[in-house]
Amino acid sequence: MKFTIAFSGLLAALMAPVQSPAQDTPKPPTFSVVYTFTGGSDGLIVEEGEELALDRDGNIYGAGFGTMLNPDYCLALGCGIVFKIDRRGKETILHEFTGAPDGSNSLAGVTLDNWGNVYGMTETGGTGTPSFPYGYGTVFKIDPAGNESILHSFTSVPDGAAPQFFESLTLGKNGDLYGTTYGGGVSGACPDSSCGTVFKVTPDGGETVLYRFLGPQADGSAPIGPLAQDEDGNLYGATNSGGAYNGGTIFKLDPRGKETVLYNFTGGADGWAPYGVIRDCDGTLYGVTFGGGSGFTYSGYGVAFKLDSKGNFSVLHTFTNGADGGLPTGQLLRIGTDLYGATLTGGDLTDINCAGYGGCGVVYKLDSAGNETVLYTFTGFADGDNPSGGLVQDREGNLYGLTQFGGDLASPASLCEGYGCGVVYKLSPAHNDQDSKSEFAGGPGLREEK
Repeated sequence: MKFTIAFSGLLAALMAPVQSPAQDTPKPPTFSVVYTFTGGSDGLIVEEGEELALDRDGNIYGAGFGTMLNPDYCLALGCGIVFKIDRRGKETILHEFTGAPDGSNSLAGVTLDNWGNVYGMTETGGTGTPSFPYGYGTVFKIDPAGNESILHSFTSVPDGAAPQFFESLTLGKNGDLYGTTYGGGVSGACPDSSCGTVFKVTPDGGETVLYRFLGPQADGSAPIGPLAQDEDGNLYGATNSGGAYNGGTIFKLDPRGKETVLYNFTGGADGWAPYGVIRDCDGTLYGVTFGGGSGFTYSGYGVAFKLDSKGNFSVLHTFTNGADGGLPTGQLLRIGTDLYGATLTGGDLTDINCAGYGGCGVVYKLDSAGNETVLYTFTGFADGDNPSGGLVQDREGNLYGLTQFGGDLASPASLCEGYGCGVVYKLSPAHNDQDSKSEFAGGPGLREEK
């Protein structure tokens, strides 16, 4: 009898389903606020597209509006600041702009080199010209000791003007800095002055104009967003408007200054107003558009797209401004084969703090097939409202980003009273593979293709 029981137990054990080893199941990322802006001396974030950067120690760098007022240059918004936030959440102001000669309205993101220097651009200010004494913007450098120097002051014609809030500098493989200006270049070629430029600046100063856009229908206008560079020195970017259908373009610029339009956006299902591109080691370009994708031409809530090395364009995801988000902002971040980004609106449309604005935005992930996973939906309170710009990744796999509003809703700052002045947030981690690192780890300026 004992044998029968033992044998029966053994038989049952052999016939039981084999239990496979526990599989790693995706875990939702943990959301936390790293820093809450008050709108006082620490600054505030009120524009979309302001990209962060990280150094190798995990310190966060960015730019925003400040408190220094100069009625000739920056009016009530302040002339702008560059800030650093350490791993403990302590903020340090690295520089506060005055308008002239150092620049004003530091709306773009910042870029780091391997020696701890911070580079960026201002939209206005600088030395100016007799016809426009307020200045057309600057390229600046802040060294590790906090000393600021101007590498270049734009003059509109012929070198460019008014770098915009999505126009971070790209640190090239040779140590030079590459960027775009929204205006300037060829005088009178576009309805609102000039069509913009692509330029190079050396770390010690000295600007070279690599290309001046010719006109809306010819090759695009208003280049915007950081550039991508390949191993042969070719640059890739996007214009926010112009092109064959006035929906913007994706372009390539070779080292000799020859420009090729790789794609013309139609403003329909393929989107319109792209925000720059990133490039993988196979030569495929990825990006987002602020509008288009659905509805009538030049409407819709934007798309995520890719353009392969053979010129094949495809839409990865069409945003609906529902739970999936709407109006994607900033550059995409590629980790493994997945893409990460944020949207300005969409998410929880029933949230009373966001309903009037079409949602407070989301952070999302797209797999290689374009399937979207929403990683976080903002509520508009302490966690922030309307994420601004793209994401950056640290060595531990954590993601960081900015919001335009939210945070301290009781802040007395007049520009964000009742809405909050924005936050720096962290998602840790936002993917299941701890060893998977971004192809562009460190943010603008530390992009290394693998």
